[in-house]
Amino acid sequence: EGATRRRVFGLLVGIDAYLPPINPLWGCRNDIAAIEQYLRARVDADLQLCTLYDAEATRDAVVAAFRDHLGRAGPGDVALFVYAGHGSEEPAPVEIAHLEPTGRIQTLLLHDCGRRVDGRLRRAFADKELAVLLAEVAARGPHVAVILDCCHSGGGTRDPFVGVRGWVPDP
Repeated sequence: EGATRRRVFGLLVGIDAYLPPINPLWGCRNDIAAIEQYLRARVDADLQLCTLYDAEATRDAVVAAFRDHLGRAGPGDVALFVYAGHGSEEPAPVEIAHLEPTGRIQTLLLHDCGRRVDGRLRRAFADKELAVLLAEVAARGPHVAVILDCCHSGGGTRDPFVGVRGWVPDP
């Protein structure tokens, strides 16, 4: 039998055009376009990209792309998630507060964050939600890589069950 061809599945998300009161950004779309160009120049025909810009990058669209696009990656493939946009943090829910040395969780601000969609408030996308989606993808056997170009990205993919040292400044 011939060598198995590795596929690269990429989910690229770039958000510059946020809705008020969230300040717009400049350069996130350009960064994602540059990563897409880089991948197209260096990966053979087995590159399969899903790119979401600005208003396309809603909570529902990102979750669906994880499950329907990155979820197709299998053993030996690569599943790459790249996010460029606003990142934030918020108080950790009581149920998981003991896992967070600072008492806060990290979040990605997707395009519809803070908006009501079908009567329901769209919250920021929590690092714990990202961890669930990454675990679903990883369970299928691909190599998983994540690039987060946003504020508070340091804890975005940290294992929630590993004790982490934290430093909180003394006010």
